[in-house]
Amino acid sequence: MKRNTKIILILAIVLLLLLAWAPWITDDYARNKVMLDSQFIKIHGLGSGQENPEITVGWFPFGRWITTYDASWFVSFYGSVFP
Repeated sequence: MKRNTKIILILAIVLLLLLAWAPWITDDYARNKVMLDSQFIKIHGLGSGQENPEITVGWFPFGRWITTYDASWFVSFYGSVFP
């Protein structure tokens, strides 16, 4: 392999690992993103009597996995919420 190819490959691997780790998504950021999601509001809205559900945040490659006792969401490394 050429030297330039090795450097590009190493940089690509480092970038991929950084995106998989996603350190800029904190637990509080993930909780807030999910709490503003329309599906979360529908499930845990004011009419349901479940205003303060227990929210658990866990690491998952390329984002965070958020669960409550009724549902789960995935917050990706670029901030989108997927139910």
